[in-house]
Amino acid sequence: MAIQTLALNLQYDTSGDLPSWLMLVPAGHIQGRDNRSWINDQPEAVIAYNRALDRDIVFDFEHATHLKASKGELAPASGWIKISEIEVRDGAIWGRVDWNETGRSALERKEYRYYSPAFLYDANSDRITGIHHIALTNRHNLFDLPALNNQLPHEEKPMALAAALALALGLNAETATDDDAVTAINSIKTEKNTLALNAEQFKAGKVVPIETHNLALNRAEEAEGKILSMNQEGLKNKSEALINQAVEDKKIAPANRDHFLGLCSDDAGYTQVEALLGKAPKIIADDTNLDGKKAVPENVALNTEQETMANAFGNSAEDLNKHS
Repeated sequence: MAIQTLALNLQYDTSGDLPSWLMLVPAGHIQGRDNRSWINDQPEAVIAYNRALDRDIVFDFEHATHLKASKGELAPASGWIKISEIEVRDGAIWGRVDWNETGRSALERKEYRYYSPAFLYDANSDRITGIHHIALTNRHNLFDLPALNNQLPHEEKPMALAAALALALGLNAETATDDDAVTAINSIKTEKNTLALNAEQFKAGKVVPIETHNLALNRAEEAEGKILSMNQEGLKNKSEALINQAVEDKKIAPANRDHFLGLCSDDAGYTQVEALLGKAPKIIADDTNLDGKKAVPENVALNTEQETMANAFGNSAEDLNKHS
């Protein structure tokens, strides 16, 4: 809320008795000599504001209410306007003045000729929202008086923030204003909300319904299981083909077939067995050459080559003798 002190061309009639009812704020658009303008299009709201303050409006001399009182100097009243005696006439705001002896004497001696309202207004819309005080003056259109930023007349500029608060917000304690603090706080709140939103989005239950998430997870696990099963089936078929071929090639005794299949239970084992069988000789001769002769006793000793093969595949002499 801002306060504008405006010396209007408002003049009382000095030919007769002292004025009682005066126009305090003109109706509608108010134009100043420096091209600034204000709007009094809600006079009833202005009166409601002053009545809500429950405080009569002071009539002073030369706007001493904010030019002198704020410095501790005397700011005597020339009269008072009771808030119960303010009304709207054709869009303008009027009030009945109860002059005191000082004000009455100054007027009777014709020391003052004009009067000037100091009003509050919305800085965004320039709409007048309340009356601060009225002053007797002899200067027309006192636009050189400051438009204060709030109802405290000595605060011609925003007060600096407390040093600790400014430091916490990363602002300059000597120059930062309340608006700067609000902007900084809003920025922090926005950043905090963004981080919180991002964190929420990473929770599966927030991104998609938990049922959908679980269904997708189950399907993924089921697919992985099928792939694993297919791989194991493929390895089993491949291992059986390798071992069957080795048995057929007489590199593995039939009795040891399951043993070698067990060694092929994973890819690494299959690769190792495949490499060994690729280099392994036959351990069972194609022709016994017995020609009706007696078979070799079961406890016949292995030759060096047979012993090497037996050790490589975990066979004993008895295993080889069974199939020799």
